[in-house]
Amino acid sequence: MTSPNTRQKVLAVLWTAAGKSIRETAEGAGVARSTVSGWRRHPVFAEEVEKTRPVYEQKPQDGAALMARLDEVEQRFTATAPASKVPARTVVRIPSGTSPARADAMVGRAVGRAVARHVAAMRKQEREREGES
Repeated sequence: MTSPNTRQKVLAVLWTAAGKSIRETAEGAGVARSTVSGWRRHPVFAEEVEKTRPVYEQKPQDGAALMARLDEVEQRFTATAPASKVPARTVVRIPSGTSPARADAMVGRAVGRAVARHVAAMRKQEREREGES
């Protein structure tokens, strides 16, 4: 399933390829103007706009080709999006009186478990994505 952010980026690519202003693009995609400005500065977004523009400008316009192009854009944005957010912190409870060496070992194990959980979640998402293909 595509995230709202990815759908908004795809819409912004379409509106930008159509030559719309930042304000019009933001309204069409349902995001702030500053968000569109930031996306426009990103090289992947700019590349997708340039690839989409000729398809959009075809006369007569081929709706199937445009939809196929937007599907490619969506896949690219989904592939470049982070699989999931990395935990900002890991809480480790260290009892008072614990030696510094033991505390370091406890922190190391806790961080290792957090990283392992994150990697497992990423692999699960990759398997689910492969299953959809």
